[in-house]
Amino acid sequence: MTNIKISLAFSSVACVLIPLIPETWCGERVAVAQTKTLELALHLERRNETNLVLQARLTNVSTNVVAIPLGYLPWDRYAMSVVLVETDPTSVPIKQQRVIADPPPGEPHRIEGGQTIEGEIDLNKRYPELYGKLKKGEMLLFWSYKYPSEGHSVERVGGWRLLEQIK
Repeated sequence: MTNIKISLAFSSVACVLIPLIPETWCGERVAVAQTKTLELALHLERRNETNLVLQARLTNVSTNVVAIPLGYLPWDRYAMSVVLVETDPTSVPIKQQRVIADPPPGEPHRIEGGQTIEGEIDLNKRYPELYGKLKKGEMLLFWSYKYPSEGHSVERVGGWRLLEQIK
């Protein structure tokens, strides 16, 4: 069972509003989803008027080493499901830029107990229509992540965020 408490987080830099465990990152409150092994913190950053980036911080909260196959960290192209949907009644998802993203061969990422690694998803690169859509209205961002695991069960974590209209 996923260990998640419900709380609300607001900040001047549009942080995520989803099931949360209270946490701060760079002085801002963020969304944190935690399983028995990993904690995934997400922070939405507007770098300028046209560029939104979803920053991810993955922490091994266990005492054991976690091995995640190459290509399956949350910020890798197809490892975390990210969907942007218009907020009108038809809930139309916006088109994602498709690229070839086969996982590379090699040894898996090894995350030691207590270790944290970070990465980011450039939402404007992945969703070229995002800026134009946000000029017209709000959008919903949904995300879900589960890393492939051999030998033990891994829980899926996820959440959502309202992206406000750009005025």
